[in-house]
Amino acid sequence: MALSRIEVIDTSLVQIGAEPLQSESAAGAETHILTFNSIVGYCLSVNPWHWNTVTRQLPRLDAAPLRYWRYQYERPADMLGAPRAYYASADNRQPFTDVDLNDGTIQTNAEQLWLKMDKRSTPDAWPAYFVTLIETALQARFALSVREDSALSERLEQRAFGTPQEDRRGGLMGQALGLDAQSKPSPRINMGRDPFTSARWES
Repeated sequence: MALSRIEVIDTSLVQIGAEPLQSESAAGAETHILTFNSIVGYCLSVNPWHWNTVTRQLPRLDAAPLRYWRYQYERPADMLGAPRAYYASADNRQPFTDVDLNDGTIQTNAEQLWLKMDKRSTPDAWPAYFVTLIETALQARFALSVREDSALSERLEQRAFGTPQEDRRGGLMGQALGLDAQSKPSPRINMGRDPFTSARWES
């Protein structure tokens, strides 16, 4: 069963001894959802998570921009933060920089355009370690807003993000960053054909 936003919120509430909402239409749910969205938006945007970064070909709009550029493309509704990179060819090898964000669209002279971006993903797409990070960060907020327990809130905040000296990249966030780094493929450097190596393996 896919993990939902309300399940993450309720798990976090129960963990600090508070009553679960059970529904996003329950009294007070709006405030909790705003807290959830704030924490998730922050945690997703602080790192180009391998599992949350996608590259898409953008749909070109029929109408041309009013000035300067030949084409304009639709900005993805689920894009989180700023674009990671643009590409003008399908191989996505060479980043393309001759673009501009205007009037909610992406404008350029390129006839085709691909965008690498972070997306606003939902809990069912998160790895388990990221779910734990979000739940712990929510517990820290709820400990203060629901329980009014500042000491508990500080302990949970440190568990989620580490000490102040770690600049919010310690604790569970640090573990998540490390696990994500391990999951990324190593870049392959193509130095061309080596005749000595080739002769060794082809003999």
